[in-house]
Amino acid sequence: MLLILLMLITLSFIIFYIKFNSTKSTCSITPSSSPSLISPIKKEIVPIPKIIENDVAITKLVRSGGLGKNAQHIAIYNNLIYIRFLRRNKKGNTIVVLNKNFRVIDEFCKVPGTCIQVVDNYLYVGVPHNIYRYNLDETTGLVTNKDSPTLILRGVHSNRVSDSPIFIIDKGMMYVHIPSQTNSCQIIHLDRKKDAPGEMPCNRSKFTSSVWLFNANKINQTIDMGQLYAIGIRKMRSLVIYNDQLYGIIQGRDSLYDLYPQFYTKEQGDKLASDELVFIPRNSSFGFPYCYWDSAISKRVLAPEYKGDGKEIAHCNSLIDKPIKTFDNHNGPNDLLIDDNKLYIAWNGKPYPLKCTEETCSNLSVTYHVLNKNYEEMEIINNGILVQFDKRHKTKPSGLAKLPDGSILIVDSMSGKLWKSVLKK
Repeated sequence: MLLILLMLITLSFIIFYIKFNSTKSTCSITPSSSPSLISPIKKEIVPIPKIIENDVAITKLVRSGGLGKNAQHIAIYNNLIYIRFLRRNKKGNTIVVLNKNFRVIDEFCKVPGTCIQVVDNYLYVGVPHNIYRYNLDETTGLVTNKDSPTLILRGVHSNRVSDSPIFIIDKGMMYVHIPSQTNSCQIIHLDRKKDAPGEMPCNRSKFTSSVWLFNANKINQTIDMGQLYAIGIRKMRSLVIYNDQLYGIIQGRDSLYDLYPQFYTKEQGDKLASDELVFIPRNSSFGFPYCYWDSAISKRVLAPEYKGDGKEIAHCNSLIDKPIKTFDNHNGPNDLLIDDNKLYIAWNGKPYPLKCTEETCSNLSVTYHVLNKNYEEMEIINNGILVQFDKRHKTKPSGLAKLPDGSILIVDSMSGKLWKSVLKK
């Protein structure tokens, strides 16, 4: 009897064990009925608006990206579009060629840079320290010597990709701007450090923060073979020729409040120093690194690295050229285009994380400025916005070009989006 009882107890235990483990196994592979436990919260993907319209133009998204990050300037040749990049794409290239339908048909060049320009049947390209020239085939519009470009200028004083020379060619002459390597001519490793003084005199300002003039058709030139054309220019990202004269936008120095809160309020630090649209004649000087432009008083002010206090004028306005127009808030002017008596500016935004709203995103826009036809030098008589981007567009405009159909092409530096602006009549 006892044996039968023990057998029944053992059987009951085995049945319970099997049921328990079967339940555990089922729970481990069968989804719970509660969606909150197993269904990840899907972030709603908001599509990018493909059309932006204002009183001036209709701007359409013609390519949604995929070209690469850090797109810069654009050149047009035989209906083909050449786009320059500051970073290699997935295939390791930094120049992408598109047809009139905005499809990639070629790519090349392993070295990043900013500037690119077509002159006759040549493609000029800037890389850190050097400027090269490629040959273009008149029939296909493509480069014929991808692996063996001609070296035009070598050994300029740049030490970062973003400091590759900025240039423009006009009537056989090549204007070359070499950006400053520092905020205010401090010793390199002390750049943007508190209480780091600027060098006096700034001996580097001859070879950086300046514009030089070279023969665009002469090969293997060095800096000493050029002519020093203008000085005191901290940093420009683009140059334009208007009525045979040279113009550019100087990006003003930064970090005034961060480094010198005893002299500047945060509001002043956000605005100063102003970016400056300038006419650059031969032998002109714009004061860098000793001075910067303060739009609140329309004067140049002595930099704190040179014993300035935010108010001291000192020598800063004697024999130093003044801007045509100034812009506050460090909104990153990255490219210029002149067409039909209008100056277009691509504003790439602040370099640090953007503060976006639905309406605007650190002034990510392309603006236009109507020029006085009756005045030989550049004089602005009206201003407007060609297109204003906001956070929905995920676009930082960085390059501009006029297409053969008369529209304005805009490239974006976030992912290589392309926008096309058609002006209203």
